[in-house]
Amino acid sequence: MLDKLNDRERLMVIVAGGGLFLLLIGYGLFFVVKQRASLRTEVAQERQNLQRMQEMSLLIRGLPSGQKVPDEDQLMAQMRQVVANQNMETSSSTHRKGDQVVTVSVNFNNVALPNLLQLLYDIEINGAVPARVSELHVSRVYEKERYDVRLTVEVQRPNDGRPN
Repeated sequence: MLDKLNDRERLMVIVAGGGLFLLLIGYGLFFVVKQRASLRTEVAQERQNLQRMQEMSLLIRGLPSGQKVPDEDQLMAQMRQVVANQNMETSSSTHRKGDQVVTVSVNFNNVALPNLLQLLYDIEINGAVPARVSELHVSRVYEKERYDVRLTVEVQRPNDGRPN
């Protein structure tokens, strides 16, 4: 087929074919280099993620083990202890046990605000009672800086696999 072309046309076809071949080879090399660079950055990022996960794993292992969920009597005793530490007296208290939740309600009369705040801090932040405050009702009495309080704390029991 190239035999039928004159010398100049044959040279043009060979040069154009060679240029096209070099262009395809260059594009292929460019694509390979680009993919390789992308994989390098991805590997580096995954190594950082792995290192971060290993650090988190060590942190999680270093955490104290979870406390056993108290029953209603234990929770009530712990609440009494925390209340006694604040020099407060309860006017009434009740506890209720459900399938998944243990609830303790405590009423206080004529409580100073700093004592109430310290009690809430001990329960929520310090973990003096392994429960969370679910309800808090505060009403002001006639004396300055004194309040009547109804406080409810709850402990969520873990599901032990029994059907509901």
